[in-house]
Amino acid sequence: MLAAINRGDRDAGPRAPHDVRGGDGSVRDRILAVRGVADTSQLRERYLREIARLESEVARSEKKLANEGFIAKAAAEVVSGERAKLDEYRRELARTRDALGALA
Repeated sequence: MLAAINRGDRDAGPRAPHDVRGGDGSVRDRILAVRGVADTSQLRERYLREIARLESEVARSEKKLANEGFIAKAAAEVVSGERAKLDEYRRELARTRDALGALA
């Protein structure tokens, strides 16, 4: 390991764990994890904002896919891409809701 550090390998040493509460592992999330309960309200607010954004994206994507004109005119790749985005938004929304529920 010392040889790797001497070579300048960034991945040589131990890594800081990601926030166990579902954050993206950013420095801010790790700070919130260390501070604990006092900053849970900030994390809760962040999750609520993210849920609102994802719900909006799901609604937009569902509306687009329900539009027969869009389905008829768009290329098959575009339609399948929109369906894939919708699926990903739904998965991300479920994960964020789970993370919010874990804070309780």
